[in-house]
Amino acid sequence: MAVSPLQRAKRAFVIVLQSIAAAESADNLVTSAFRRVAKKVHPDKGGKLVDSQRLLAARQLWEDALRAASANGRPVSGKSSATSSSQFSLSWAAESRREFRIQSEAALLTYQGFNGLDHWRRFVSFVGSSFKRWRVKHWCATLETNTDGTDHAHLMLQFLQVVDRTTRSFMFEGLRPNVATTDLGGEGFCKKRMQQSINRGMFYVWANKVGTQLDETGAQCLAGNYGPVWSTEPFRCQVLGAWPEKLWKQRKLSHEVCRNYLFLTRDGVCFRKRNLEAAREHELGLAEDAEIEATTKRLRSNPSLYKAFPQVPVASQWLESFKKDSLRYAILVVMGPSFSGKTERASSLFKNPLELKVGTLPHFPDKMRLFDRNKHDAIILDDIRDMAFLGDHQEKLQGKYHAKVEFASTLGGTCAYSKYLFQVPIDEEDEGEDEDEDEDEDEDEDEVVHPLSLNFENQRKVILLRDVKKQSWDDVRKQARNLKGKKPTVKLLRRVYKNFSKKRGALRCESICTTTVLQRELVNEKGVDLEASTIRKVLTRNGYFWLTRAQKRKYSPDVTAQRLAFAKAVLRMSKAQLRERLSLSLDGVVLSMAPKDPLERQNWCAHGDTHMRRKRCEAASPDLAGNDAYGKQVPLCRAVPLWAGISEGGFATVVFHKSKKLCTVEWADIVNGGKLTNAIRSLSPTKPRGPWWVLCDNETFLRTQVSQAAHKAQGISLWSVPPWSPDLNPVEKFWAWLRRTLRQKDWADLRAGRKALDKKAYQARVRSTCRTKRAQAVAASCAGGLRKVCKEVVAKKGAMRILRSLMAVSPLQRAKRAFVIVLQSIAAAYSVQLDVTRESADNLVTSAFRRVAKKVHPDKGGKLVDSQRLLAARQLWEDALRAASANGRPVSGKSSATSSSQFSLSWAAESRREFRIQSEAALLTYQGFNGLDHWRRFVCFVGSSFKRWRVKHWCATLETNTDGTDHAHLMLQFLQVVDRTTRSFMFEGLRPNVATTDLGGEGAQCLAGNYGPVWSTEPFRYQVLGAWPEKLWKQRKLSHEVCRNYLFLTRDGVCFRKRNLEAAREHELGLAEDAEIEATTKRLRSNPSLYKAFPQVPVASQWLESFKKDSLRYAILVVMGPSFSGKTEWASSLFKNPLELKVGTLPHFPDKMRLFDRNKHDAIILDDIRDMAFLGDRQEKLQGKYNAKVEFASTLGGTCAYSKYLFQVPIVATVNFSTKNLDFLETHDWLKHASNRVVVNISGPFTA
Repeated sequence: MAVSPLQRAKRAFVIVLQSIAAAESADNLVTSAFRRVAKKVHPDKGGKLVDSQRLLAARQLWEDALRAASANGRPVSGKSSATSSSQFSLSWAAESRREFRIQSEAALLTYQGFNGLDHWRRFVSFVGSSFKRWRVKHWCATLETNTDGTDHAHLMLQFLQVVDRTTRSFMFEGLRPNVATTDLGGEGFCKKRMQQSINRGMFYVWANKVGTQLDETGAQCLAGNYGPVWSTEPFRCQVLGAWPEKLWKQRKLSHEVCRNYLFLTRDGVCFRKRNLEAAREHELGLAEDAEIEATTKRLRSNPSLYKAFPQVPVASQWLESFKKDSLRYAILVVMGPSFSGKTERASSLFKNPLELKVGTLPHFPDKMRLFDRNKHDAIILDDIRDMAFLGDHQEKLQGKYHAKVEFASTLGGTCAYSKYLFQVPIDEEDEGEDEDEDEDEDEDEDEVVHPLSLNFENQRKVILLRDVKKQSWDDVRKQARNLKGKKPTVKLLRRVYKNFSKKRGALRCESICTTTVLQRELVNEKGVDLEASTIRKVLTRNGYFWLTRAQKRKYSPDVTAQRLAFAKAVLRMSKAQLRERLSLSLDGVVLSMAPKDPLERQNWCAHGDTHMRRKRCEAASPDLAGNDAYGKQVPLCRAVPLWAGISEGGFATVVFHKSKKLCTVEWADIVNGGKLTNAIRSLSPTKPRGPWWVLCDNETFLRTQVSQAAHKAQGISLWSVPPWSPDLNPVEKFWAWLRRTLRQKDWADLRAGRKALDKKAYQARVRSTCRTKRAQAVAASCAGGLRKVCKEVVAKKGAMRILRSLMAVSPLQRAKRAFVIVLQSIAAAYSVQLDVTRESADNLVTSAFRRVAKKVHPDKGGKLVDSQRLLAARQLWEDALRAASANGRPVSGKSSATSSSQFSLSWAAESRREFRIQSEAALLTYQGFNGLDHWRRFVCFVGSSFKRWRVKHWCATLETNTDGTDHAHLMLQFLQVVDRTTRSFMFEGLRPNVATTDLGGEGAQCLAGNYGPVWSTEPFRYQVLGAWPEKLWKQRKLSHEVCRNYLFLTRDGVCFRKRNLEAAREHELGLAEDAEIEATTKRLRSNPSLYKAFPQVPVASQWLESFKKDSLRYAILVVMGPSFSGKTEWASSLFKNPLELKVGTLPHFPDKMRLFDRNKHDAIILDDIRDMAFLGDRQEKLQGKYNAKVEFASTLGGTCAYSKYLFQVPIVATVNFSTKNLDFLETHDWLKHASNRVVVNISGPFTA
């Protein structure tokens, strides 16, 4: 009968699917098979895009046919509701509708087109009424402003389970949302840390971002039941410090909001705060520089304020003197009264002078570090208050022509820096056109490598050209280049030649460059002990790879067949049979001694090292080579020949002989003398009295009639290995180990300067080495590894396990080898250390691929080309694997998919849905406890259930919920992995909630149990990592003091974790104090008996008006009056947000001055000044220049200095009648002028 369109589409889909389901299978079975195949075919899982598109297209045709059939008749039997095949996928439902669907556990919805706060409130009500319909577990919503002025709302939803819905179900008043299953910053949900990803998305919505709308009360437009751990929402989560930091980096959070969030997260506060402060200070500096430039341009373009200065002949002659060579140059001293334009006149003489505010400083300001001969054409020392400053710094003011001048000199010297000041006028400077290039090369001591110096390659080129090719300095100069790519000077070349280290790289010529050698040399020479992995990364990054010297052996077909037969015969034996058969693995060896000649001795020591760290281009370097080609051709005087053997019982020597080779007669005498049987008996064979089998190679003298007769008389039979097969004789491995061990001792003798051993002493060294426990263990291990070697030989079809076979290579092997080559090359480029070869097992190659893929992925900083190349090679290998598996029987040992995790939680049956514990440990939480009596009964119940539960360690505690009820935690570690339902852990009708998660869900103080931290007194104790209490503290489950105590008890990362804790605690204390100050201020200022409005003072009003007009300088306001007269309160009432600094008797500005921000503070109040000399000595700060910032906290070292732009900033100083030097207002050169200060005298309490 005719096939319907629905059946035709279904059958086509099943054919593409290539599953075991027949074309007549039920729809739900076909859908289940599709999900399994789709996971494998997806490009992100290593599948092909073509296969994925083909599979989805076939499924789409089937779904279209299903909809068409359901519209024309009865529902299709067996059709189940659509469920998500992936926890994170978003798809379109139908080709015709193109309707967007949500198939996820959480989603971020964005509604555009909001219109005011009323619209927002209706939206919040709509969301609250849709919880049951949407099956919402957690939610958070906010209202924000777009860049074009319109509004949009974010709604983050976490559902009770994975949903499959269209966006139509989330529409609100005609607004259909945009949907994304991404969290903070556009990152996708992480399957391994799904809840953490959802928390990131919730925080993105919750955060007070730039553009977040505020309601009428100034509160953030925010709604929801899920927030950070510091919030008051019903459900809370921990916030990582990286989340607000990332939003701040994306310019979504302001500096202040991000800083506050960082302290609240308690995660990496110190280093993240330093990063934020550095960026903020830089941005503020750029803003201030721009404001300075604009102000300077505005004022200097005003003819009423800025007029051209007349020419001064003396100054012109002084400037002309710098155009001529001289050993010293005079300085220019400009004298005049305050506000006479001295600094402006001096600045007008130059294009770009460096202006330093000296004042009363006894040393140069820290701004001197910025001096650059190529940028500044003068130095102006402004406002010097003591001429002794010039006399004390003569060596700096008149810089020598042949030396730099040191500044910031201290006893420790860690802050010092140097500048070259010859021919630089102080208060003026020349154009710097005649400076010598060599002097520039030595300029700033701050630079680690000067741009005009030479790198190591060019330094080495100078040595080679000068010493080897005997070229002149001019010829060398033509071929060398400095770091700027220019020709260096001859003077620099001479200095490089003189200072070049001849010992650099010498160790590579004396010994084989390995990680172990470098690790030992670092300890010996520098006292630094680095991990071997760190050294390997550095070597690989610099192009030194672990490369081999040896060539790979090839076999003929006949030898290959013999090897394969031998290996299969070994594998047919059991371990006991092989132990009995392998009584002794026998072979002779010729050990060579070191020659007497030093050069030959060094070459001999290098022989046998098959690998070394070198660059690929150094394969033919004679300095790195050893005497590999003739390592076995040693004279008899340096040869130590012996015959010996190994078995699983260890190593035994048969005979040391004089000649390199034994003859038949000599061997027969050895056997008849009992030396061979004595060696076998010493290794505890299975049959102590024989007969025995001896595995040996195909030496001719072993198989002569005389030798065979001697063997038979002693009960010995020979077991021959195939020709050219040293890998099948276990003793060969032991010889390699013995040679390597002896060579290490020879290297030690060579490096220590000891003489080479004679033959007798060397034989004694060999005997003592072979008697060690280490040698016996190595011999037993080599003998026991014969089965493994034979397995690999069989797997390689007769080839040596480390060598290449002559047999044809299968397509699978060819694809795997090509994949490994690509894998190794890309791993080397990205400094990933791999231990895989083309002969490695498939699982090891796959594991190596995953490691490299993480580094190569473009999202991790890798190149797209490398990622595509790696994936393409892997795809070819997987195709070959599938093709090979399809041509034979199913792979044996393949079992159904089971959980590989030791800590899985599962449901027992689909019908029951009963929760099961399949784990080695579990955390049980019992809700509904009622007092301490209930708790004591619970402890007794747990103690009586140990045997039934098979408990090894346990710990329990009683805690209080936020709603006042109690719950108990019980942590159990079982003797082995268990498989139980939660029913077996019920207590008085309370069934526990179960989690196989540890710290991060709940934290507890142990009240009962037998397992506690290492500092406790419990019977069983364990080490506690510092991260555990720190994480509980971040989740607000531990107080500051308790966490601090635990950190010291853990002894793990105490210093940096304690700094983080202290920073967060100080910030929280500061916030609490600020809140208390604000509340107290509000309370007192609202009390009319304490706080009354101040009367207007005409003088102060005129002073404030002066700041609205441009001027080169502005006066300060001095408020005088008796104590408790309201001077500070009145001064504060003149401004909206002044920065109040308590000066008192300080000789400098308080550190709070660092907080001054022109965008935030509109004035500075210097409160309670006790000495008028404070104002007189700081004229340059109180009347900030329009074209420069003012330096504060200047010290000799200069490490604490900072700068502020104070031009046109009102400054008020409050003084008492008891303040010292009040006469400065009449006598001081600066303070006596009315244009520099305005005085308000208060004789009594300032009241209305």
